Amino acid sequence: MTEGITRPGRAIVQGSGEDLVILVHGFSDSADGWHRVQPLLARERTVVAIDLPGFGRSAEAWPLPLLDAYRDLILAMAREHGRGGTTTIVGNSLGGVAAAHAAAHAPDLIDRIVLADVPGLAPTPPLWSRASSVRAEAMLRALTGRLPARAAVTVFELLFSAAARHRKRLDIAARRAVRENYPHPSTVVALLPKAREVLRALDGLDLPSLIAALPMPVHLVWGEHDWLTPPRTGRGLLAHPHVTSAVLPGCGHCPQHDRPRAFATLLEEVLGTPHGQDGPERNEIVQ
Repeated sequence: MTEGITRPGRAIVQGSGEDLVILVHGFSDSADGWHRVQPLLARERTVVAIDLPGFGRSAEAWPLPLLDAYRDLILAMAREHGRGGTTTIVGNSLGGVAAAHAAAHAPDLIDRIVLADVPGLAPTPPLWSRASSVRAEAMLRALTGRLPARAAVTVFELLFSAAARHRKRLDIAARRAVRENYPHPSTVVALLPKAREVLRALDGLDLPSLIAALPMPVHLVWGEHDWLTPPRTGRGLLAHPHVTSAVLPGCGHCPQHDRPRAFATLLEEVLGTPHGQDGPERNEIVQ
C-alpha cells in the first residue's frame, strides 16, 4: 500500500474492474469508515473511498461553499478513476447529500446514486442547530478542557458509536480510525463550526426537488433504527419512478459500520453484474 495524502481530499482505491464505485462518508466520519464494505465491492470493481474536505485526514481543508467542494472532489474522482464502465456514487448521511449534488451537476458522468440515511429530506431538527451552536461550541471547549485528552476523545468516539450503530460500539478498526482522525479535544471542538456550515448548506438546498429531477436511478437505503434520519423522511420521494427504497433491519444511521455485509449485499444487487476486470488489482491511498 502506498500513501500520498494531499489536500483537500484523500482517496483509498481498491480493485480494478471497469465499473467504478465512489464511497462518500458522512459528517465526522472518513474514508476509513468503509473498511468492511469496500473490499467486498472491490472484488470485481474499482472502488474509491474518499475523505471529504474538512474530515478524516483532510480535516484541515475546509473550502467554502462546502457542497461545491464536495461535488468537485467527487466528480474529479469519477473522471480520474472511471474505466469505461458504470459509475455509481454511494453516500452515507452528509455523503448522500454530496452524492446527489454531484449527480445533479454532471448527470452524464454518473449512472446511479445510492443515498444511505440521507438528511435534508425533512426540516432540520432544532436539536441539531442547538447542538452545533456557538454557545454549544464554547461549552464543549470548556468541558473538554477539563478532561484528559484521551478521555475527551474516547467520549467523542462513544458518541459517534451511538449515532452510527444500533446498540453496538464501533469495531476496533473503526474506533482506531476515529481516534487517529480526531486525536485531540481541539479537533473534536473544530467539528462544530463545520456542522453549522453543513446545516446552512442543507437549509439552502431543496434536496427533495433535486433528487426528484435527477435523470438516473436513485436508491434510498435506511437503517430501521436510524434516529437521526428516520426512514419515514424519504417516503415522499417514492412517488417518482426512478427512486427506490430499502430498509436494513436492525441497523442504525451508518450501515457501513452497523451492518456492513448486509449493506454490501444490497449494494451488489443495486450495482448488478459488473463489466469485468481490467488491469492489475490496486490497493492504495492516493490524492
